[in-house]
Amino acid sequence: MWRPLLLLGLLQPILGYQIDWNKLDRIARGKVESCGG
Repeated sequence: MWRPLLLLGLLQPILGYQIDWNKLDRIARGKVESCGG
């Protein structure tokens, strides 16, 4: 019973990091475009 919960606990931070990386990537691209890069 605890194994699925453990997997979810491990996957949530990983998925959160992936989403954060995507946001940072978009923000970085937006800054480069706005700066005329």
